[in-house]
Amino acid sequence: MSKLNLVIDVDGVLTSGQFLYSTDGKSHKIFGAHDADGLKMIKDRVRIFFITADKRGFEISRKRVQDMGFECELVSEEDRFEYVRDKFGLASTVFIGDGVYDVALLKQCLFGIAPVSARAEAKAVADYVTPSRAAEGAVLDACLEIKKRLLESRALAQLIDKTERYTYERIRRGDGDRLPEFVSDSSLHTIYLHAGEATVEIEEVGKESTVRLKAGQGWYVTPGRGAAWRLKPGLGCDAFHVFSRVDLTKPIVEIVDDGNKQTERLLQGHGIISNPKRVDKPWGHELWIMWSRDYHVLKQISMNAGNQSSLQVHSDKLETNYLVEGKAQVIDQLPIDTSKTEEAMSEDLSKIDINKYKEDKVAGMHWTSSPGIVHRVIAATDYVAYETSTPELDDVIRLQDDTQRKSGRITEEHRAHAI
Repeated sequence: MSKLNLVIDVDGVLTSGQFLYSTDGKSHKIFGAHDADGLKMIKDRVRIFFITADKRGFEISRKRVQDMGFECELVSEEDRFEYVRDKFGLASTVFIGDGVYDVALLKQCLFGIAPVSARAEAKAVADYVTPSRAAEGAVLDACLEIKKRLLESRALAQLIDKTERYTYERIRRGDGDRLPEFVSDSSLHTIYLHAGEATVEIEEVGKESTVRLKAGQGWYVTPGRGAAWRLKPGLGCDAFHVFSRVDLTKPIVEIVDDGNKQTERLLQGHGIISNPKRVDKPWGHELWIMWSRDYHVLKQISMNAGNQSSLQVHSDKLETNYLVEGKAQVIDQLPIDTSKTEEAMSEDLSKIDINKYKEDKVAGMHWTSSPGIVHRVIAATDYVAYETSTPELDDVIRLQDDTQRKSGRITEEHRAHAI
C-alpha cells in the first residue's frame, strides 16, 4: 500500500474552535499541549498536512503548524472536498474534521476521524470519534488510533457502507505485522481479490487449513459451529468484503445462472470462488461473483469510456457502488414513485433537470442507491467498480437506455460463458 496521507482541519480539531478577539480583531487561538506528541509518533510513516478556512486567523494557525514542523494551506470550506480529493486522493487519505462542511470527506476518505467535541453531523459519519475534545488531546488520540489500526495491523479495512442488509468494506495490506482477530459469527461472508494475493487461515473443530487466493479469485464462508477464520493480506492485496447476517434456521442458497436457466446450490462451510459469471453489456461487462438468494450480491462492473448505463430505478433492490479505477459522473439521489407505470415515471422525469443530480466521482468514492432512487453511471474514462446489493438482480426499471433495452432481465446478455 502507498504511504498514508493525514489531512487535519485546524480549527475545531487542533484548536478549541474558539477565537479570541480584541478591538483590533482576531488575536489568539487556543491550542493543546499534547497533539504534537502524537504527530511525532507517526510523522515518519505518514505524510501530514493541515488546512484551514480561517482567512483572518490564518497567520496564527500557520505559526503553530510551522512550529510543529508542518505546513498549513488556506482552503475554503466549499472547496475542501475537491482540494483533498484532487491533491491527495481519497483512497489513501485519513481526514480529521469537526464541522458540517467536513461530512463528505469523513464519509468518502479512507478513514474519517472527528473529535468528541465536533458537530453531531461529523461524528455521525466518522469511522472514529476521539475520547478527548479538540485542543485537549483529540489529535493525539487520532494518532494513536492511526498507529494501532492503520500502521500496526497487517490488514487495513475501510468501511464503505453498513446497511440493514449488508456491511461492505475494502481490505488492503497494511504496514504492520499484527494479524487481525479471528472472526466467527452468524454471517455469510464473501471476499474477492481485485489485485494481489491473500491467505485465509481457518480453524475448525479438530483441524486447521489454509486457502491461498490471487487476483480474480474469491472466497465465501457460511456460519459454522466452532469454525473461525482470519484474512492475511499478502503482497499488493486489494480485496472487497461483504457480509450479511443470516437466519440460522434456514439453508443458505446461491443462485447459479448459466444463461438459460437459474438453479439453486446449497452453500455450506467455505469455498473458493474462481469462475465468476460474465454478463456482457452494451457498455462493457459485469462479473457476478456471489448471488446469494436471500442475502447479498457482489459484482465487478467494468464500463468503457464514453458509455453510460441505463437511467434506471429499482422497486426493491438496494445497492452500493465503490469506484476502484477510473472517473465517472453519477446521477443519483433522484426520487421517483415506482408504483406508477413506466410511462408515468418517464413523464415525471421529463419535467426534471436530471443534471442537477449529477456528481463527479473518482477512484476511492462510493454511493448507495436505495429503492425508488433514479441513478445512472456515465464513464468519463474506462471504469471499474464493485457493487454489492440485495439479491433482486432482475429488478431493473430502465427509464432511458441508449440501446433501447427493456426493463428486467435481458436474456441475451446472460449467455456468455463464465471466465
